[in-house]
Amino acid sequence: MSSLSRPLIISVNKINLEQIVKMIHKYMAANPFGHYHFEMGRQLALKFGYPSVDPDQLPAEAIDSSAGISYHFGLADAEKRNKIQDLGSGSGMDLFIVSPKANPHGSVIGVDMTDEPLLQSQELAEKV
Repeated sequence: MSSLSRPLIISVNKINLEQIVKMIHKYMAANPFGHYHFEMGRQLALKFGYPSVDPDQLPAEAIDSSAGISYHFGLADAEKRNKIQDLGSGSGMDLFIVSPKANPHGSVIGVDMTDEPLLQSQELAEKV
């Protein structure tokens, strides 16, 4: 058997990985224009297919610190929903997009494993 056909088995320390991810997300919330190994912000949102009209109506801070992974609003109709949850909401860009479309008597909830982006999202929501 050649070395190329052998499976590569890597052991990951889950606790260390979680701490590193939290540290990076904390830094991203405070420093959205820092240098990262991934793209962030408005240009990334446009690459994923977010309409330019949506990001222009959102708090700049929510867009700048966004490191989203896709534009998913075409998958479900958010209109008139009583509860909308965003898992991995970060600084809340998607929450700000969907909030005006949701049931005015319902709720829009952001869930994230890191406190700093959630706090940033709450502060931005209070401003808006």
